[in-house]
Amino acid sequence: MTMENPSQIFMRRLGIFLCFWLFGLLTTAVIIGVLGIKLDMNSAPVLRVMTVIQDILVFITPVAATAVLISRKPLAFLGLDRGIKTSVEGLMLVTLVTSIPMMNAIVEWNLSLSLPESMSSIEEWIKGSEERSAKMVETMLSGTSVKDLIVSILIVGVLTGLGEELFFRGMLQRILADRLNIHAAIWVTAIIFSAAHFQFYGFVPRMLLGGFFGYLAWWGRSLWLPVIAHAFNNSLVVAARWSISRGNAGFDPNKVGVGEGEAGILLASLLLTVAGIWTLYRMTCRTAVNRESDKG
Repeated sequence: MTMENPSQIFMRRLGIFLCFWLFGLLTTAVIIGVLGIKLDMNSAPVLRVMTVIQDILVFITPVAATAVLISRKPLAFLGLDRGIKTSVEGLMLVTLVTSIPMMNAIVEWNLSLSLPESMSSIEEWIKGSEERSAKMVETMLSGTSVKDLIVSILIVGVLTGLGEELFFRGMLQRILADRLNIHAAIWVTAIIFSAAHFQFYGFVPRMLLGGFFGYLAWWGRSLWLPVIAHAFNNSLVVAARWSISRGNAGFDPNKVGVGEGEAGILLASLLLTVAGIWTLYRMTCRTAVNRESDKG
């Protein structure tokens, strides 16, 4: 039997992954289409069910099926067989919190971008699409009870965080790293990750977040680092929305660092975030810096 060269292995793995993903995407579209006929698509319960279906069929199932087919050790291939140190996990979460003002500033900058006048029709379509998407998210996260908060965190925080990290960092970045420089693989994956959300006015901050998750996966040799980081980040957003809807928040966390007279907060956020990322690198790379990818 002829041995496959690296290029053939890459194409085979990518092809299998894309086939499972397309099947999951089509299956999800059919199920959601049927639900749309019978149910109110503007209700929070239905939107939550749709999100669960999407996470399982579009993100989780294709990854699980691909990993089983292409690797003898699927958990190791995905980086799910390695634990993480509590100290690393704690520093990672602190770094995410300290980065909030800095990320808010980047979000505000991204929101201020506009397309050339010749592309005004495209810009209007983008804005309309993002407004509709924002309304759906707002509806899904609506509710002021503790039960609503828990359900939203479990779906948007835990399940979506797990599903997207399995898909993007666990599988896509892993496959790309077999053919690309690891840094290129991380940023190509981050760009695809951000583009997949179809939000032009949130593209840059989401891309940077995807890059951070990618480096966490590479440095720590464990997918659990970006999974926890992603779930924590999403859960913070959910909790902030829930708190504001209850009238409990004394301030909007999305505005920290972008108001007048908050340059000091923004600078402190930048310095603390850089220091946190550098320390994470030092803590996690002592045993992995010379290994770019595992061979499953």
